Amino acid sequence: ADSFTKHYAETSTGYEDRVDALRDCMAKLPDEAQSLLSNRYYEQVPVKSIASQLGKTPARISKQLFTIRKALERCIAGRLREQGGAQ
Repeated sequence: ADSFTKHYAETSTGYEDRVDALRDCMAKLPDEAQSLLSNRYYEQVPVKSIASQLGKTPARISKQLFTIRKALERCIAGRLREQGGAQ
């Protein structure tokens, strides 16, 4: 698993279920959100650099990342509930 997926999934039990849910939920994100996550977490590009590349403020990028992470958390929780694996 990639580092973001691995880090998130290892924070609780049900590792494989959480990894699968995270992957599914990430695939449902809009392309812009996927690109933002990829730049920040996979490629480890600093927020300031992403903001500069996109012509946005670092605060705006941080808020977008926060919103995306919260959406992923809600999606994952829903998927795990559907699977009967919610904590």
